[in-house]
Amino acid sequence: MKTQQQLSLFAVPVDPLQARIDAALLRSLHQVERADKRWSRHQTCGLTDAELKDVIADEYGISGGGSHPEWYSYQGGADPKFWLDSITTHGKPTLRGQPLLDRVRELLKIPYPLK
Repeated sequence: MKTQQQLSLFAVPVDPLQARIDAALLRSLHQVERADKRWSRHQTCGLTDAELKDVIADEYGISGGGSHPEWYSYQGGADPKFWLDSITTHGKPTLRGQPLLDRVRELLKIPYPLK
């Protein structure tokens, strides 16, 4: 009985693929100097989905990526995209559109603006 109570105190394990996506996505959103300050401002003021899409596009610029510890790439512009396990911006992205916005909003705790 004691063992069951102790085990219930531990957090539910995170899906390993989702953990990899989240870690690489966070790195992709912090490639440009002072990104923390920009995101902090957005966490305070909130953003609409359209504003968040524009902010992600600005952070991504034309395109970029990284290779440590995961390969990832991203593309800005009118339709920002994110790829895990890819060094190119071709093929089906891992995240784009509303799923990308939702994941960024959740990871960075970006609220919707107050009306």
